[in-house]
Amino acid sequence: MKVTAITRFKHAEIYSLLQKLKWSQSDLARHSNLTPRVIGHILNLNKRPNLEQANAIQFAFGKAGIYFDVLETWPETFLGIKKGTRVERTTDIEFERLLDCREALMIAAPESIDTTELDEMLLNQVNQLTPRETKAVELTILQDKTFVEAGKEMKIGVTRVRQLQQNALRRLRHSSRLRYIKKLLSQ
Repeated sequence: MKVTAITRFKHAEIYSLLQKLKWSQSDLARHSNLTPRVIGHILNLNKRPNLEQANAIQFAFGKAGIYFDVLETWPETFLGIKKGTRVERTTDIEFERLLDCREALMIAAPESIDTTELDEMLLNQVNQLTPRETKAVELTILQDKTFVEAGKEMKIGVTRVRQLQQNALRRLRHSSRLRYIKKLLSQ
């Protein structure tokens, strides 16, 4: 089982190894024959290391007596966080590793939230759409079909499917509906 853990500014595992070895980012760059800029991008999760960079980092840690697979800690599809993006930085870690972390065991379980009223309210808002608008939204958004596929199923043109979907979304985003939703959420 994997758990996602917040790693605030740095790639947690590499950063903790640097602290264990009492190395700075510049030291890692020097030992791995990479530029400090490349190391900074990797540590700050701005880009995924390529195979050569990962091997260089692993070799540097290996010479220091620590054996660590850099690419194993990066999801295969993760390419990096783009500049200007504001997100919590996370990494998947094995659940068993949390047992050694006292702080992780002190985190309270999330409270269960009763969403039945909100679900009913959203269903009520969707029911105010026309049947064709509802079908267009259901096919294109919920079932993730293309406009062409939805058009064939609804026996209408691609442009009309797009119009129905846009009209439905515009009606759902209308300020009177949003005020109603905000009022329910604030209760």
